[in-house]
Amino acid sequence: ENRLIRAVGEPDCRFAEDGLRILRGLRFAAALGFGIEPGTAAALRGNAPRLKNLSPERVKAELERLLCGPAAAPVLREDVDVIGVVLPELLPMVGFMQNNPHHRKDVWEHTLTVLENIPAEPALRWAALLHDLGKPACFTLDEKGVGHFYGHGEESARLAGQILSRLRFDTDTRQKITALVALHDRPIV
Repeated sequence: ENRLIRAVGEPDCRFAEDGLRILRGLRFAAALGFGIEPGTAAALRGNAPRLKNLSPERVKAELERLLCGPAAAPVLREDVDVIGVVLPELLPMVGFMQNNPHHRKDVWEHTLTVLENIPAEPALRWAALLHDLGKPACFTLDEKGVGHFYGHGEESARLAGQILSRLRFDTDTRQKITALVALHDRPIV
């Protein structure tokens, strides 16, 4: 009725019993467009280190369902630090200004905007999430103070490949996603 996700009983106990509940809570928020009750949200964030002990296959399944939810971008925006426990490669994008007249947003906000505007098909949503991973590492400023990201497509694909392998994606899906990431800024003729 209140469109809130709330842990049953003591949230810390629930997350201690099964760390996957942390990602499930975020996934439900993304799928349903619900908020997370403040006590549950605090416990979810406080228990985020438990995500390191989960099997990659379980993490992948929950993240994929989260990414395909209609409210994925707001959930990722609100809880990037939680997601960053299992996808630490995302964190350098947060607040990283692009210093470029073609990009008013930081890399993370740009990524979330792309994600919101991509159909909720898993490979496309993963490619949207990972497409600019390499930007912070490839950043340069020219003599006019304009930021450039030469080679970021290839670097983003390399990092995406590492993530997708770590999460045990099958070879075909991993290759499709990394190809989309590598080619995302090239003109289509």
